[in-house]
Amino acid sequence: MKVLRNAGIASALGLMSDLIGRFVYLSESPDNFFNYALPLITLIVFSICVLAFTYAGFISLGKRFNLKSLTIISWTSLIVLPIAGYFSLSLIDISVSTTSVFLIGILNIFLGVILIMLKDKVRMSKIVGVFYIIYGLIYFIAPILEYFFSTSILTLSIGDLNELLSIVTPVATAIMFFEASNDFEISK
Repeated sequence: MKVLRNAGIASALGLMSDLIGRFVYLSESPDNFFNYALPLITLIVFSICVLAFTYAGFISLGKRFNLKSLTIISWTSLIVLPIAGYFSLSLIDISVSTTSVFLIGILNIFLGVILIMLKDKVRMSKIVGVFYIIYGLIYFIAPILEYFFSTSILTLSIGDLNELLSIVTPVATAIMFFEASNDFEISK
């Protein structure tokens, strides 16, 4: 089974499901359950499957290059990200939501640093690592800025950067996995 190729496909599908999710979220009223909640629930389940395939690629790279830190952060992310993602949407308790967002940021920063450690072993791992670090820093810093500056040009520009990275990072990750698949997986 081509785990790295599947991870590349999953990264690309993750971007598509993210864009579709944003469209559903913006276009439908939450009052209409069948037009809003059902597609959203379907996208959440699909996104968890995509996450599993994507992080299986990171786990595979960790095992291939004997980088236990990559394997550990990938397994941790695979378990924690869906839970933290759910709680980051929490409208009940802002402290739970903020803690979840911080946790997502920290996991992305660690993943980015570890990807940079792959250096020349995997093409594009350095640039993907940098994207994950910036993405993680935004998750880590944004709640702090929002708390102190509520709506300022600074938080708006960070939001724009986050939107850009939410598109660029999965694309770069998919390309990295496809390149790694070409380099390390046997064609059948």
